[in-house]
Amino acid sequence: MNANMIGTILDAALKTQPWYARYANTIVMACSMLVTLGTWATATYTDLPPAVAVVIGSVVAVASVLVTRATPNGITPRGNARVVAEVDAVEVADQRPVATDSWGR
Repeated sequence: MNANMIGTILDAALKTQPWYARYANTIVMACSMLVTLGTWATATYTDLPPAVAVVIGSVVAVASVLVTRATPNGITPRGNARVVAEVDAVEVADQRPVATDSWGR
């Protein structure tokens, strides 16, 4: 399968996916930032003990990382270009003559 065919398939997939799939991780990070900001405001402007505020902040931070990690990435133009470049590199490597040792292996 050549790189042009793969590029065409990936471009079609990019155009048919919903907009939010392409920006899924950005959306998740923006939501995480808002939750973190809310956690900070709650810890700052209430009478929570400092230890409780640290625990809540730590839980929110870890949850943000886990949610971001679990979010499936969408198809992006930059990702498509990287895949096509890798396919090109493999096709070029497959066309090189195979090196043999002095025994003809």
